[in-house]
Amino acid sequence: MMKNYFILRYPGSVRLALRGNFFLLVIALLFFRPLSAKVVETHRFADILQEVDSHSILFFDIDDTLINTTSMLGNTPWWSYFVSKMATANLSKNEARLEVNKIIQKIMLQVPMRLIDPSAAEIIRQLQQKGILTFALTARCLNPDYMQEADLCAYKHLKSVGIDFSLNRLPKLIDSNSYECFSQGIIFTDYQDKGPFLKDFLNYHFLRPSKVIFIDDSPRHMRSVESMMETMGIPFYGFRYSQLDHFHKQFDPLLANIQLEAFLQNDRLLSDEEALKIAQAEPDKNPDYFINELIRKWQN
Repeated sequence: MMKNYFILRYPGSVRLALRGNFFLLVIALLFFRPLSAKVVETHRFADILQEVDSHSILFFDIDDTLINTTSMLGNTPWWSYFVSKMATANLSKNEARLEVNKIIQKIMLQVPMRLIDPSAAEIIRQLQQKGILTFALTARCLNPDYMQEADLCAYKHLKSVGIDFSLNRLPKLIDSNSYECFSQGIIFTDYQDKGPFLKDFLNYHFLRPSKVIFIDDSPRHMRSVESMMETMGIPFYGFRYSQLDHFHKQFDPLLANIQLEAFLQNDRLLSDEEALKIAQAEPDKNPDYFINELIRKWQN
């Protein structure tokens, strides 16, 4: 062994220490707790329960984690498809932008939602009854130019499947109306990385949980939150929710266009099965037929 040093063994590590500081080092290690961080992939919502304690705070993504549309129209791949088509359409007229926003709002307000995991609502309800703080952390936008009362829309979407984050037994220091990105127990991040918003929320309300538990389908947001919790020194347990991964790979723009046409022209919501029957009857139909028709109309 080297002179003036000794080897100190600690669970999972071996460290060199100065002999003269032996006493101080032992005291420090008695109080040392390595920061915990773990991210796992799961398709079972109940897996989050294995990490919960009474001082945890849980944050849930909304879309593709808690809820999804009952049809292809309005789901995440559909929005990606719709946005990409609009981005290449060169719509410069204000009237065209207004029409696009009308479609967005009509879909958001009228296309029903379904609970992805049947156990999710009851799990959240039981956590709330135990006094464990649960919040939604969503990338949705609160910009009124995009949608009026978007916070109320998100609340109603969740309420329709039995989830209500406004039922939290919030500490008195949390004013649900004082934090501009927070409403009805939901934190909105306007399609930006979620980590900085979560950090601001915790700091704003002086919250220091024993651990943060986060469930989201997005690897990007998972990395963002994990990184931010590390900088804050808060133990982190992330669950990358994979239940809809395969489902989203089956997105069919033709079915979505058929559903959009029926929805806008006849105010009728077609199921995926009904749209598939129509598509099979017209196998040579351009998958983008209806949205292209809308774009031509808006460009004139």
